[in-house]
This record gives sequence, C-alpha cells and structure tokens, in this order.
Amino acid sequence: MSYSRKAPDEAKRKKKLTRLSGLTEGLIAPALAKKSAYLTQLIAHWPQIAGPFAQWAKPADIHNPASADDDGVLTLSIHSGRGPEAVAQTADILERVNRYFGFQLVSQLRVKQDLPLDQKTPMVSESAKAQPDRSASLAEALNKLEAALDKKSK
Repeated sequence: MSYSRKAPDEAKRKKKLTRLSGLTEGLIAPALAKKSAYLTQLIAHWPQIAGPFAQWAKPADIHNPASADDDGVLTLSIHSGRGPEAVAQTADILERVNRYFGFQLVSQLRVKQDLPLDQKTPMVSESAKAQPDRSASLAEALNKLEAALDKKSK
C-alpha cells in the first residue's frame, strides 16, 4: 500500500541540495580565524619566542579549547632524535609561548618528530638580539638639554 500524499516536511524542502560548507561556515569560521591568527603569530615570531629551541622545533598546530575547562595544546614539529629534549624542556617552551601572548594560551605540548634535518629554521640575527645601547645617547641628549636650559635661564 502506497501513500500518494507527501509528508508536510517533504513539501517544504528545497529541490536543490545545500553544501555542507554553507551550513557550517558561520559556526566554524570564527573559531578557525582565531586559531589561525594565533598560529600565524606564533610561526612569524617563532625565532624570537623560542630562542634556542627554534633551531630544531617549529610550531605545527594549536588546538584551542572549546571551553575554559579544557587545556590548549601546542603541537611542535621537531627534528628526529630531539623528542626527549623537547619533553624535558616542555615547561620552558610553554612558558615562552604564553609569555609572548600575555595569557595562558597553551598548557600542553605535543611533539611530532617529522621536521626534516635539512630544513633550516631561521635564527634571530645578532643585530636583532643586540639592541643598540641607547642609554649613552639618551644621557648625552639629556646633558645637552640641561646645558641649553641653564644658558637660557641665565
């Protein structure tokens, strides 16, 4: 026995298929934008953030928690054989990353030993490390200003 009458939901449906990305983009886009912004900053400033770790480790992913109760996870790609060192330095690496962002973004570290040995990670240049000593030039400028004010007041 077949029914010729259509269900009310079926009558209201569109005849055209809707893409899944069109349905979920509004929900997922803000979270992905936030995640990609953190990861982009981390990758761009990694040599300054990581210091000596930047030679053998690169950020691969950040998993942001869905709620405040969850912990953020930083995934690093490292050179093969550096796993024990990375695990031993976990607290220092996490502290450096969180200090850079100014809040606790990540509290766990995940390590993948998939970074090729021939890939060189840029280091902080010596000129970027050594900021020019401006205290001497500021002191000199202050002395000149004081001398000029003394002359003007006399």
